[in-house]
Amino acid sequence: MIFLKYIAVILSTVTLGLILFSCSGRPVTKDGPYDPLTGIWMRVGDYANGTLIGIKHSDGGYCGTLLYPKGKLTSHFKSNDCKWTNISPIGTNRWACGDKYFWISYKGGQQEVSNSGYLPCIIVLSNNNTIFLYDSAPDSGIPVDTPQKWIKASD
Repeated sequence: MIFLKYIAVILSTVTLGLILFSCSGRPVTKDGPYDPLTGIWMRVGDYANGTLIGIKHSDGGYCGTLLYPKGKLTSHFKSNDCKWTNISPIGTNRWACGDKYFWISYKGGQQEVSNSGYLPCIIVLSNNNTIFLYDSAPDSGIPVDTPQKWIKASD
């Protein structure tokens, strides 16, 4: 009988330890485990500074919806546009997706959209409050310029 009490105490202690260890460093929200990618992100440091995108779960992956375009994005994008599509994990703190773009050309001094679609890109979470989006040039897969920097505005 005493032996069974010791076994019960040991099993309880091990179970409690496993629960605490598995949840350490990972906050739990009312909707489940904390997900660092979901929430509202604000673009900083470039021509679209202040643009807001909301990332949420969608069809087994994620979707990035444009909430508030700013700067150069206001000429071709609208609120509620699907800006980032098919966001899916490709490694620890890394996701592949498509970034909606408009390729602009000038004819006779007038702006003209010559191409549009989704560029392949990579999202890298550098910490819980900063992501970088690396775009590729259309049809080349070569990264374009410097990455877009986004900071978390809210969960």
